[in-house]
Amino acid sequence: MYLRLSRTRVHRAREDEVVEALGTWIATRHRPQGLLDLVFARRLTDDDRVEHVTASLWSDRESMIDGLGPGWDRPTGLIPSVA
Repeated sequence: MYLRLSRTRVHRAREDEVVEALGTWIATRHRPQGLLDLVFARRLTDDDRVEHVTASLWSDRESMIDGLGPGWDRPTGLIPSVA
């Protein structure tokens, strides 16, 4: 099994936009082959930001690469950034 962690930091004032983008992203996606679990978490930081952490659990490396697409190995958030 493969576990991939990613995190994104946003200002607290923009968190609603990130949550909305996440909901849209989940609603429009199909579960990739080999994705066993997906967990989203958040925490407040000392600099008035919110850190979103995503943990995805994959059955094997090939499924993870296929599911995440090109650039799977570069640091990135799982959902599109909110500028």
